[in-house]
Amino acid sequence: MRKKCLTSCLLALFALLLLIPGTNSENSLHHTSVSNQPFVLLTATLDGQLVALNSANGKRLWSFKEDPVVRTPPTGLHDFTFVPSPVDGSIYVLQDDSAYELLYHSIPQLVHNSPCKSSGGVFYTGSKKGKWIGIDPQTGTRIEVYSSEDSEHRMCPASKTNATVFIGRTQYSLSMHQSTGHSPGQKGGRRWNITYIDYTADVLPSDFIYNYRHFISPKSGRVVTVDSSGENFWSVDFSSPTI
Repeated sequence: MRKKCLTSCLLALFALLLLIPGTNSENSLHHTSVSNQPFVLLTATLDGQLVALNSANGKRLWSFKEDPVVRTPPTGLHDFTFVPSPVDGSIYVLQDDSAYELLYHSIPQLVHNSPCKSSGGVFYTGSKKGKWIGIDPQTGTRIEVYSSEDSEHRMCPASKTNATVFIGRTQYSLSMHQSTGHSPGQKGGRRWNITYIDYTADVLPSDFIYNYRHFISPKSGRVVTVDSSGENFWSVDFSSPTI
């Protein structure tokens, strides 16, 4: 039962779908419809794959591997464990009796506020690292990577050509420490670590009309695209849930 609940919490219903315009036309973003202008639809999966699909037919164009979106310890903390959502970094506390509770703060919020302490005696410490990944949207080739660990003379990507698309990647590392006084006879307290990765990209203009909607299955990893009339346009299956 516990394993089933963990799986159900991890396989979230929502997907992060990033739209990258094709580079065949410099004015593609100014079209009022994408019916005749295919886009590159970039999807992130739970196991760390970034997969590009042709928005017109769902055909896989390219992919590359990053770290899994969430990384957690393989075992729980005796009578309870923390279950992170790969969608937005929300945290659920799962008890032995299969009851669960949603924490008030998400992983990004706890990292931002750390060091901090909960009313239940849990100490939070965290950090985050961000970088820009520059890719060719037609081939998936990595062109450049910008991060805080680069040389101080490296500038942010502000004047690259239209052929390069930048994807923001933020890694949140969070540690939860339970004080030694919580469990009699236990030395050093208990500690739980998690790594959560979030991706961002430029949004389309507010006046841009996109005629399709994308949905995913919470368990199978299927992406279904429907047109403006609600008709099934295409679907594709992934081996890992899309987030």
